[in-house]
Amino acid sequence: SNHALRINRPRWRHQPSKRRPVSLHLGRCRGKRLVFARPASPMHRVTVGYQDGCLHPLWMTQAGLRAARLFGATSLWVPDHFMGFIPASVWTPEVTAAAKTVHSPDGLFDPLQILAVTASRIRGIDVGTLVTEPLRRHPMAIAQSFVTLDHISRGHAVLGIGNGERENCEPYGLPWDHQVSRLDAWLCYSA
Repeated sequence: SNHALRINRPRWRHQPSKRRPVSLHLGRCRGKRLVFARPASPMHRVTVGYQDGCLHPLWMTQAGLRAARLFGATSLWVPDHFMGFIPASVWTPEVTAAAKTVHSPDGLFDPLQILAVTASRIRGIDVGTLVTEPLRRHPMAIAQSFVTLDHISRGHAVLGIGNGERENCEPYGLPWDHQVSRLDAWLCYSA
């Protein structure tokens, strides 16, 4: 007789986040409070995350994110950059083997779109940026994007935010001054 292999797939249901909000008072923000998520698990539990380069070709990014989940990663991270960090002089097939598949280290995808697609296909895993900064995007655009991502991921979006890097600003005509004070103002504005 013929036997069929049946794979029982878990049914994904929206469950309220198991994270408890934590308030952090920022003195310079005139009494405003930021809400952060405290993990439900004890701090001694070690988890593994995966950071993808978010580089062209798309199939490589998709395969990396899926493989990370299959190997047990509990979080997926992508960079929010306009250009890579590797100099073009060393990104040749003779020097770097990866250059045979990834033709440019500067061919980065938009991280929020990659995270939205990933969150809609892979459930129950934290997704976030490493890191976004308020120099290239307006605070309300960042907030709207991450609220949308949080809904798509069913409460698993993580906003990694920092004060930025010169490589993502100056070559594109964006000002690179007072970045720390702009981050501080952004945090106060968003609170």
